[in-house]
Amino acid sequence: MPQRFIRPTQAVALRIGEGEGAGWYPSLVLDFEEGREILVGAPMHRGYEVRVEPGTAVDVQSTHADGLRVFVATVVRRESEPGPALRLTWPEGVRRVQRREAVRVEVMVPVEVRVPDADGPPRALSGTTVDLSEGGIRLALPEAVEPGTEVEARLLLPGGAAVECSARALRGGESAGAAPERRFWTAVAFTAVPPAA
Repeated sequence: MPQRFIRPTQAVALRIGEGEGAGWYPSLVLDFEEGREILVGAPMHRGYEVRVEPGTAVDVQSTHADGLRVFVATVVRRESEPGPALRLTWPEGVRRVQRREAVRVEVMVPVEVRVPDADGPPRALSGTTVDLSEGGIRLALPEAVEPGTEVEARLLLPGGAAVECSARALRGGESAGAAPERRFWTAVAFTAVPPAA
């Protein structure tokens, strides 16, 4: 795998395929030794570490200008320094995935959305992303957002970084059986995003 596709502090998404913690989780590359191992932040959910046993295979995704890179690695062991982390085997191969013009990645990170309110200042809604792409985000929120509504969103990325952007709600619906804070989904299209983001 070329070194340019893995670098310290690179945002990645980890997929645990089975067990109680199955799902996608945001993470960061903390360090690596090319050809040997990769150290990534342990997956977290609502402030708690999702325990992953040594020997578990995980999918790792990272987004690049020319598309999405995906590889499979195996958990070697858990480490506690500099924080909860997983040491992974170096992948045998990497594949580039480009299913559409704007690659959509399933990843869950906290998001704060400010929605206009005719009776006063904008309402602030706290939720999570469901997936994101270069063109927009699908959000899980505690309230529905009307299509056509202009919103401001603040994504809280792994490592404490935040990205603020403007967007327009396109469509939405209710997720049956979801927790109250994730009861409604809304797809938004970016209207203004900082170039660096």
